[in-house]
Amino acid sequence: MYNFFLQIVAVLSLGVIIYLFARAIPRVSDSGEENVGKPSSLRSYFDRLGSRLPLSKIDAALNSFFEKFLRKSKVVVMKVDNLLNMYINKIRKVNGNGKGLNGSKNGTNLFDNAASDSKNSGEPKN
Repeated sequence: MYNFFLQIVAVLSLGVIIYLFARAIPRVSDSGEENVGKPSSLRSYFDRLGSRLPLSKIDAALNSFFEKFLRKSKVVVMKVDNLLNMYINKIRKVNGNGKGLNGSKNGTNLFDNAASDSKNSGEPKN
């Protein structure tokens, strides 16, 4: 789990570095070029395309989708949790007074049973 966390941090850091480089690239210019002030046709095409996109609508749609997805995934996780608790309760055989199989509160405990057996016999058991 620790390695996974470190990998996530490393990838996010790399993403931030790439983002910062991408933001700084338009400010860097070579003074030897002839067309310093002229934008390239490809760049102007993407600028026009970016200005035509309805980013606020896309953002609202993505927020709505993620909200619905997270709510549905929460319900699924809660159903799985309830199912697992049901199976755990079926496996745990508890009698009427809340004690486990051998009369102990927490069910069977092998280490306590082995210690009590060795105390009763006077000899250590192997």
